[in-house]
Amino acid sequence: MNQTRKIAAMTMTGMLCVSMISQPVMAASNKNYTKDEVVYGNLQTNGNIEEVYVVNMFDAKKEQKIQDYGKYSSVENLTNTEKIEKDKDKMTMNVEKGKFYYQGNMVDGRK
Repeated sequence: MNQTRKIAAMTMTGMLCVSMISQPVMAASNKNYTKDEVVYGNLQTNGNIEEVYVVNMFDAKKEQKIQDYGKYSSVENLTNTEKIEKDKDKMTMNVEKGKFYYQGNMVDGRK
């Protein structure tokens, strides 16, 4: 039974990752930066999903304002202390040239 729960949890996490990859990334059409995202899931000892969050990374070619989208309950700037503006499913941030990271905590484990 315990093995079944682990397999179910890993399958759910895998499905979540595939669904995230299959969604179009808004940043791909912008030549001034590239975007990568990694989905993390914390599981309870019984295999149930405890929380899911995404770390978004932008590599900006110049200082600029970037808008990103996701259904996050909260966001956190992982690069500096500047506040990320969150308006429903749209995040707006000022980034310097180079790499910028922020974390989005997912609503109900979905983006």
